[in-house]
Amino acid sequence: MSIEELCTHLTELHSKSLLSDNDTFLFDCDGVLWNFPQIFTGAIELLNYLTAEADPLPPDANAVNTNKLEFDKDVDCVISALDLHISYIKILKAATYLNRPNVLFLATNDDASLPQSDETVMPGAGSILSSIATASCRSPTILGKPHAPMFDAIRLAYPDVDPKRTVMIGDRVETDIAFGNRQGATTLLVFSGATSEKDLDTLKQQVEKHAIERDLLPNFCVKDVGQFLRFLESTRKSLP
Repeated sequence: MSIEELCTHLTELHSKSLLSDNDTFLFDCDGVLWNFPQIFTGAIELLNYLTAEADPLPPDANAVNTNKLEFDKDVDCVISALDLHISYIKILKAATYLNRPNVLFLATNDDASLPQSDETVMPGAGSILSSIATASCRSPTILGKPHAPMFDAIRLAYPDVDPKRTVMIGDRVETDIAFGNRQGATTLLVFSGATSEKDLDTLKQQVEKHAIERDLLPNFCVKDVGQFLRFLESTRKSLP
């Protein structure tokens, strides 16, 4: 079929051909047969017409009944965080609230996944956040690492904190280490979580070749905090 033959306005003749040349008609529900709870004029009649001489398929099972949902008029902020019981309805309500221009959109963090000791991939708060942001067409203010509001909160609570005399210890280069480096702190990466020693070696090679994302590289790295502790204890014992 050529481009010119596409997007043709349907006529009676076309409709007759569609009916005679086809055996199955598949329908989406929302926006096609109804805009719940309002059924579009002619929808029932059309289904009856098509099924008079055929075996109908069940309607789309993913249609959602929003008629019974209740929305709080006083909500002025939506906060996205890790939720082990996230559901479609929760995302729906969050996106609906965010459709109000005056509703603030915050997120605790945008971590893609959580560290696991086996091959299991456990989606993080960022996975939930992406769903809400996509549905609402809103961009959140992210409070957690590596974003600045986290350090702003620290400085607000502890005004004497000096970034140049601060060590940021973490397991994830794109959040913990980037956060520390961007704030001017010394960074220490531990290999007990999201980032392995092999991962760091690969990243270092990439940075050296392409001169990008230097803030992902830590000042120091260590097996785990236990080893860090042992180093500290050994240092103390060696002091006079």
